[in-house]
Amino acid sequence: MAALPDLRDPRSSAVHGPVRPVPTTGATRPRASLPVITTTGAVVREVRTSDAAVLTETLAPGRAVIGVPPATTVDDMRRFITWAHLERAAGRAVCYAVLPSRDAAPVGVVLARRVERGFAMAEWSYCAIAE
Repeated sequence: MAALPDLRDPRSSAVHGPVRPVPTTGATRPRASLPVITTTGAVVREVRTSDAAVLTETLAPGRAVIGVPPATTVDDMRRFITWAHLERAAGRAVCYAVLPSRDAAPVGVVLARRVERGFAMAEWSYCAIAE
């Protein structure tokens, strides 16, 4: 079995298939900000630096985690989140935090990095608690 990419290394991620962009305009373009998406049972929003501690704890090695191995320290997670914000501003990637509800702590992250212009195709990676 192939090794999973490491969340701490922003250059690594697995290609799992195309991610189709959601057409956006104006201030909701990914370079300006990411929209909050709310569904029954989940909310996804841009990952925040303030999420670093809870994500590091929630996605710690030894927990029931699926997907990309998590950062092992809060500082590593903060660096990853800062990198994700810079990549979004440059139009190269988007990173969402996954929450069970709007007021809950994040339980995972999803990262999509542009492969083709306009995100017609992207590589993505994820990490979430399996509980």
